[in-house]
Amino acid sequence: MEIITRGKLRAALFEEEDLGQAKAAPEKFIQSAIDQGCTGFIIPGRLIKKALPLMKSGLLDALRKRFAHASFRAAVVNMPGGLIASAVKVLVKAYGVDDSVFFADNMGEALDALASVPPAGRTT
Repeated sequence: MEIITRGKLRAALFEEEDLGQAKAAPEKFIQSAIDQGCTGFIIPGRLIKKALPLMKSGLLDALRKRFAHASFRAAVVNMPGGLIASAVKVLVKAYGVDDSVFFADNMGEALDALASVPPAGRTT
């Protein structure tokens, strides 16, 4: 995972090498980003199809807990179209994290979304 800093924002860029660790120990994977000062993930759209099996690993549950108790957020950059996009958007809504997950066309938009004010009632 690469750490990207913009102003006060620190976000972990999810990379293909991270898939194994995220599947094996989702809470530990998220905690490693938090320990590095990150308040969010950036997920490249090209990894979405490969990352879908992580839903069964507990990563979504671990992320949902983080979203519920902190302003931890995620941005998906260049989401592929079709059924994959629809499935991801339905899952985001079903998990109740749709105010913490953003879809962006480029890295700049993703960083802007993650750096914006956290949803009401949440703190870091």
